Formats: sequence, C-alpha cells, structure tokens
Amino acid sequence: EGIAPRLRRDAIVIDHSTTSPRGAKSRIARARKGGIRFIHAPVFMSPQMARDAVGLMLVSGPKDVYEAVAEPLAKMTGEVWYVGEDGDRAAAYKLFGNSMIFVITAGFIEVRRTFFGFLLQSSIENPPHLFPIRFRHTPAFLLVTSTRQFTPKPGFRHLPIAFDC
Repeated sequence: EGIAPRLRRDAIVIDHSTTSPRGAKSRIARARKGGIRFIHAPVFMSPQMARDAVGLMLVSGPKDVYEAVAEPLAKMTGEVWYVGEDGDRAAAYKLFGNSMIFVITAGFIEVRRTFFGFLLQSSIENPPHLFPIRFRHTPAFLLVTSTRQFTPKPGFRHLPIAFDC
C-alpha cells in the first residue's frame, strides 16, 4: 500500500518472499482492490542458484498478471510453476517444501549419526576397522578407531574427516 503512489500505471509487483499463506492471499486481495497488479512468487534457490538462474519458482495470483511476466520469470530460474489464482497456494507450497527439506535433512543427519555411531561402536568393541570408500571418484580407506577420529590409511589419498557420533 505504501508503494502504490510510486508505481507506474502498468507496473506489476512480484513478491518473492517466503510468507504465510494467509498473508500472501491478503496482499493479493488488497493489491487488486487498490488497482495494483500483484503476484506471489516464492523461490527455492540459494544465492548462487539465483546468480546462475537455476532453481524453482512457485507463482500464484491472477492468471493475466502471471502471463504478463511469465517470460521474464522463466529467465530468472530453472523452472516456474504457476500453481493457480488462489493467492495463498504458492506460499503454502513453499512452506510445505521447506518442511520437506527440514525432514529430509534431519533424516540424513540421523542416518549419518546412526551409521557412524555403529562404526564407532564397532571400533570400540573390535578396534580397528578398515572401510573401503570412494571420495570424489578416488578410492580410499578409512581406519576407524576408538578415538572418534577417522584416519586415512598411509599411502592413500588424504581424506581429512572427523565425525562426532
């Protein structure tokens, strides 16, 4: 609302922020009431992905407004998904996606902790163990000891890794 007097008559406002579905829907409705063309387009991109124009952008809002900016939006990212006119849909999908990222990340952490915890426990009970691995397509071996550090076997590529399991 504060920017409305400063906008050109043909301007389109694109909100790329991660917001609540209720807030996004409310902003689209207020913008429409004020004669402002507005869509919500949250993104799944890191800063580097934004520089490289890759990632995913979700868009919701009036279809005619989306169609007017679809081509420029496509140049900003790898994929653009128009998810409908419901002003809250892109925001909801973005929050669902963020939640899935958190769950997947937590799952990977749990697998890492469980797997390396198992290795550590095994090394305490029956030290030491030598495990073959591949690191960036280079064969290596990890010597697992009860000191909670993994040391590469001498003569193999150095692989500095320490896990606290």
